[in-house]
Amino acid sequence: MVVTGDASGTIRGWNVPSSGNIDPYGVNKDTSFSCLTWDEAHDKEPIWDLRSHPTESLLLSAGADANVALWQLPKPHLMDSDNRNFKNSLIARFKR
Repeated sequence: MVVTGDASGTIRGWNVPSSGNIDPYGVNKDTSFSCLTWDEAHDKEPIWDLRSHPTESLLLSAGADANVALWQLPKPHLMDSDNRNFKNSLIARFKR
């Protein structure tokens, strides 16, 4: 999984397929790599940094709202089209 943060405070987790499942010259109909979203993860403020734990499914995010948040990342095999928003995966928020 690749995790990104943006200026709107949204964190996205991308389930990237293996290179054998991608057609570099055509339209890819495989949606298994679509993203999960944590909307307004930092109150619509930019995400400054993201750090993942080396062995556990945990993510730290830091934002312009002066908060650090700890998230439980989903297991890739549990991701499906009905389970894209992981707002309930927030474990803790550390406020300044």
